[in-house]
Amino acid sequence: MLSNVMDDRDRFIVLNSIKDVGSLRAKRLLEAFGSIGGVFAAPAEHLRQVEGIHPALANRIANACQ
Repeated sequence: MLSNVMDDRDRFIVLNSIKDVGSLRAKRLLEAFGSIGGVFAAPAEHLRQVEGIHPALANRIANACQ
């Protein structure tokens, strides 16, 4: 599984490369989940609770490191 070999720097790069994330949404996600690892460990249902994260984007983020 790809997520097992990625460090936080790699995950941050992946987060920023996801369509529609951008710096503001990335900041909100990091504030909500405490770390980049926390963002990628969160299920889509939890990601959707962050302001500006719509369902399709939550699914893209949740699937990014699987």
